[in-house]
Amino acid sequence: MMRKIFNFCNILLFKNLEKKEFVEPYKIILVSNTALGDTILSTPAIKSIRLRFPDANIILLVHKNLFSFFQEFEYVDQVMVFSSSLLGLTRQALSFRRKEFDTVFFLHSNGPQDLFFAMVSGANNILKAINFPGAISKEFQKIMINTVDSNTSKHIIEHRLDLVRFFNPSILDKSLSIPSKDNVNANINPSPNIIALQLSAADIYKVWPLSNFLDLMVKVVESLNSNCSIILLGINSEVELSNKFEENFKYSNLVQNFCGKTSLKELKSILHSASLLITNDTGTLHLAVAVKTPTISLFAPTDPNVFGPYQDFNRHKVVKYDVSYINNNSKKQRTQEAMSFISIDDAFEAFNNIKKDFLICVE
Repeated sequence: MMRKIFNFCNILLFKNLEKKEFVEPYKIILVSNTALGDTILSTPAIKSIRLRFPDANIILLVHKNLFSFFQEFEYVDQVMVFSSSLLGLTRQALSFRRKEFDTVFFLHSNGPQDLFFAMVSGANNILKAINFPGAISKEFQKIMINTVDSNTSKHIIEHRLDLVRFFNPSILDKSLSIPSKDNVNANINPSPNIIALQLSAADIYKVWPLSNFLDLMVKVVESLNSNCSIILLGINSEVELSNKFEENFKYSNLVQNFCGKTSLKELKSILHSASLLITNDTGTLHLAVAVKTPTISLFAPTDPNVFGPYQDFNRHKVVKYDVSYINNNSKKQRTQEAMSFISIDDAFEAFNNIKKDFLICVE
């Protein structure tokens, strides 16, 4: 219902919209108001925008669930929640209009709310990162000053940096970042090797079967002569899966189950302490990359060249299976089948490649 209301408002606003002249950015709004991983993947662009416009007033709008985590992000002047209601978003956009904010970068956002915000804000310069050309309305294409890139195989970090390239920057920072303040200590049992596991993902088609994780981790523990601890991560909706892992794991005495029990700041602390994260395609993966924890990530229906790690490749190993035909289905039609094609042996080979450089082997 809310989507229909925003669409109706956008039609009315667009009829009376006048194209504005380009101005040099001085008051900038950055919008990255979706999930954790999407917002972390926006941070190279955020840093590069700050480098390009060091004296600008920069406001970052994020999803309400990420506000406390990004509140102290040092590359912006202020962090705010992107309002989700019609009244709230109207008030927010009008407030920026009164303060004469001139530029909006939509680094990762969803329509039709983003189009509504763009038009009501009155900003002269509207830019939007586009991963897939068909995912943006004709109306939005008419008001944005950047062009739609049809290269769907380019990493999404590069798509977002393209918005900065529009302003001919001298420096682009492609590394992921998160706020460095407000570190929270997590109560983790000490161990020579702390292996963190993210068993689930936002979508079932990104989830490696639990039986595969169980078999892999037996091989991992035995290769380390049990000199390790296993940390289970995840959100509340993933607790049942983590409990099943703990109940069925041969070495359950080594498991600490933190699933559904951590804030984002605590998750950051756990990953910072971990020796390795083994994960599906998740926001936790990108958080681990940002804190420089080695990772093994599992990709089948999604493309790691677009969504995977984009730095320190010796530290981050991707295990993938090319099942591009499944990507032709809509998200609702996709199943766990693709992930089941990733073999345990391939995942263990990636572990051994990480082990020799980053883990402690005790005889």
